[in-house]
Order: sequence, then C-alpha cells, then structure tokens
Amino acid sequence: MTTILVTGASGNLGSALLPRLSAPSDARLLDARALDARHFDARALDARHFDARALDAPHFDARALDAPHFDARALDAPPLDARPFDVRPMSRRERPGWVAADLSTGTGVSEAVRGADVVVHLASSPTKTRSTDVEGTRRLAAAASEAGVRHFVYMSIIGIDRVPLPYYRMKLAAEEVVRESGVPFTLLRAAQFPTLIDSFLTASSRLGPLLIDRRLVFQPVAVEDVADRIATLVAAPPAGKNTSPTRQIPPRAGEITPPTREIAPPAGEIAPPAGDVVELAGPSALTLAELANEWKQARNTRRPIWPIHVPGRFGRELRAGALTSTATPRGTRTWSEYLTSRYHAAR
Repeated sequence: MTTILVTGASGNLGSALLPRLSAPSDARLLDARALDARHFDARALDARHFDARALDAPHFDARALDAPHFDARALDAPPLDARPFDVRPMSRRERPGWVAADLSTGTGVSEAVRGADVVVHLASSPTKTRSTDVEGTRRLAAAASEAGVRHFVYMSIIGIDRVPLPYYRMKLAAEEVVRESGVPFTLLRAAQFPTLIDSFLTASSRLGPLLIDRRLVFQPVAVEDVADRIATLVAAPPAGKNTSPTRQIPPRAGEITPPTREIAPPAGEIAPPAGDVVELAGPSALTLAELANEWKQARNTRRPIWPIHVPGRFGRELRAGALTSTATPRGTRTWSEYLTSRYHAAR
C-alpha cells in the first residue's frame, strides 16, 4: 500500500486534502456536481445517514443514498473512485493517529518520513519562514532522499518569482532546496485563497471606506480545488491521459471559464513527478475593484471605495497579473460561490 506523509495536515489545506487521500477502500466518493437533477430521486436520501455538511463539501458519501431509488444515469462519466492510501498526517503536536515532528528543529522528521512513498509538504510559517520553509524543507527533503521517497510535492505560490515580498523570497528558496535534493518532485504553485482576499478587504475597511488599489489583479482559487489538484498529482492518471499543464489566452476580468473535469485515477498508484512547476489558479482573473464590489454586495454594505495607488515594483507586478496564471486545468469554484457560502449561508 502506498504511504503518503502530509506535513501541515492540520491547516486549512491539509484538512481539505486528508479526506481526499484517506477514504477507505470500500468508500464511494460522488461528485455532487455530477448529478443530473432530472434523474435524481430525493427519496434516495436516507435521513438517518445524511449529513447537511455534505452540501458544503465537493464530495459526499454515496452510502448515504438508498440504492433502490438511485438512478445510475445521475452519474457523469467519471467512475467512482477508491484510494487505498496509507495517509500519515504530520503535526508538531502529539495526537492519535498522527506522527509528531518539528521541521524547525528537525526533531522526529526522519522517523516521520521513514517508509513513506510520497511526501506532500504543506507546512509553512509566514513568521518563521527561514527556519520552517527553507531549513525545515531542507531537513524534510534530506530525510526523503534517505528514505527513498518516490515523489515530493511542495506547496508553493504563484508569483513568488516576481512579487518582492520577503515571505515569497523564502518560498522561492525552499523550491530551490527541493530541486537540489535529488528527490523526484512536483512544485505546485497556487493562487491566493478566497479567505486571504476576504481578510484583506475586511482589514482595508476598518476605517470605514475601502482603501484599495482597484487595478490589482487576483485569481482566487478555492482550497477545495487545490486539494483536488494535489490528489490528482499524487495518484497516477489513467493510461494515455495527458496531465501536463497547458497555456492558453488568459481570461478577461470577470470571465468565468468552463470547469475542467479530471478523470479519477486508478486507486493506490503514484503519479509521475512533474520535475518542475505546476500552477493552479481560479476560474477567473478579477481586479480588486471587481472583487470588492462583489464582497460589498455579499456583506450588504454600502461602504465607498476610496482608490489608492500601491507604489513600487510590488504594485506594478500585481497590476500586471503576477499573481495570476493561464495554466490549465483551473479551479472551478468562483469568488461569488465563496461569498455566497461565507455570508449568505450565515444569515
């Protein structure tokens, strides 16, 4: 059985990824978006087993369905998938079923990696970046090399080679550590999560009006979409499927592109490492003005927008789209969908 070590497993991304990797072999994961409403029988739901939280998740357990009333035509083409992985979550703290290790000191790292086939490295610290992201990655990669790990997936950020932020420089240095480690690798760079943009807009409005540079461009990608992408990078694709990223004309601001469906990979097989950068951004590139207007509407606020100009190279790069990507596939969950789930559901 394939063993996957996941660092930073207790974070938002790790919490979304673990269920996608650790489903028991008899589980059937069904994409709720694959249901054709014309063929779905509401009587198929067995109320005793149906969890309303499943509505907020990209997948729910098809065992919650009462089989006699379920119409197989409701399934879109991709087959149901089981992933018999031995998932090994890692944390600095002791907890049942997890391995304890500290990247900043190296304590327990070799023991955590020993026997792993794949390492998914999500752990990061914006405040202790050098000790965790650079030196911690160096310790982890060295342990992975010694353990014979076959695929090292490092979670990074789109634009770290263009945007002049200290945290980004450390992430770029960590990527170089992975490249030089000798371990087969994939560097997954993702765009900003919607929660980050939400927090930024909230902070920008503390004085009343929204103080923003309206021309900054972002392409937010949902945590769930990133978790899905990591799962496909870890598990081998079906024979003949091309998984290399492609480039295309960048989306216009406000444009929503059709979702790209990935066929479920065979259970338990390891995907070949990309040996380079793979990018994942959301479905649409939007200016901060467009993001802010939707945010105001979702929060039912009339706060005015007071435009400011972010100076220097930082502002120039963000206005030029340094945090966006034309790579495909893209995420499918939109900024509007995030706002609806975040604010409308709470009402």
